[in-house]
Amino acid sequence: MAQEPPWNPDDTGAVPLGPEPEPTGSGGGGTGPGGWGPEPRTEPFAVAALVWAVVSIVIPLIGTIIALVLAGRAADSIRRSQGTRKGEQLVLAARVVAGVVLALWAIGLVLFFALRSGDSDDKNNVAIPTQPSVSTTVPPPSTTKPPVTTSPVTTLAPVTTAAVPPTTAIIPPPTTPPTTPPTTPPTTPPTTAAPPTTAPPTTPPPPTTSPDQKQAAIIQEKLLANPALGPSNRGVPDNQRFVVQYTAGQPIVITWAIDNGAPPLPSGPATCVPVTTTTLPPSSSTTTTTSTTTTTTSPPASTTTLPGQVSTKDQARADAKQILRTLRTRRTDINITDIVLVGQFPMTGNPSAEVVKVTYDKAILNAPINFPPANAFQVPPAQSLDCINPAFQ
Repeated sequence: MAQEPPWNPDDTGAVPLGPEPEPTGSGGGGTGPGGWGPEPRTEPFAVAALVWAVVSIVIPLIGTIIALVLAGRAADSIRRSQGTRKGEQLVLAARVVAGVVLALWAIGLVLFFALRSGDSDDKNNVAIPTQPSVSTTVPPPSTTKPPVTTSPVTTLAPVTTAAVPPTTAIIPPPTTPPTTPPTTPPTTPPTTAAPPTTAPPTTPPPPTTSPDQKQAAIIQEKLLANPALGPSNRGVPDNQRFVVQYTAGQPIVITWAIDNGAPPLPSGPATCVPVTTTTLPPSSSTTTTTSTTTTTTSPPASTTTLPGQVSTKDQARADAKQILRTLRTRRTDINITDIVLVGQFPMTGNPSAEVVKVTYDKAILNAPINFPPANAFQVPPAQSLDCINPAFQ
């Protein structure tokens, strides 16, 4: 058997050459780097995370949350793909952008609220001191200049001298009525004709003397303000139209000047005939002398009454009812035992004669004053009719 020759390393002709083996993973598709396996694909969640991170600039909270969730999911998917997925840089970029946007929005909100609260505090601090300074500087010039330029010295002197007499004339009336009976005030007004015009505007004396006189002045103002009583139609000034005598715990005495009614006006002697309380309710059965004088005087006044008007005696009864209604508005502020109304009217020989004096119990003020005016001088509702002029019966 023949022996083969030894192999020479340089002899390549004897080594059979076969086909070169293909790289692992070649399947006819594309190859990766070095020709081994397919090229990794970009993770879609990474791209979506970066897109939402950019969108979070406009929609900060919602966009940031979505971007961070998608970035986490993309990172997890790339980690488990074993090299078949890529996009780590996109995930990192999405997380950085979302974090920066969230931080910028948080800083912006903090600065916004801090600056806004600072502006409101500054406005409140500045507005308070400016208002008093403007209001206090404007009034003084306007109040001081007009008196100096417009009021001459010659006109001030007559005003002060003319104002002194009314004050001296008014002080006596408030002090004298409470101490003297109702007969003395009527004699004072007719003697002085000039003071009535200046007396009404000056009402300070009553409030400065005593609480009782202050209460009397309030009642007098209420009576003058009653539209049903109205101003006097026979020229009696307001300060003499109603004279109120009030002392706490005592009867209140109101003397008033009766208005003129339809003509003819009452005439006759200036007397006030006493009347007992027992004779008034049964007028026909008792004291015929009083009833005869009443029947002879009253018919002329009632028969000649003008249409739409009342006689003077009826006006006196209507006034008495309105005085009680006015006094009822002060029932909680006064302390009285009885109510005495004294009516005055010019009669023969006396321009301010007492023509009626009627007394009511204070309990009459506890209920509405609804009795007819014609019954004002009857013993109910009155407690007693002390006296009445025959022309007013």
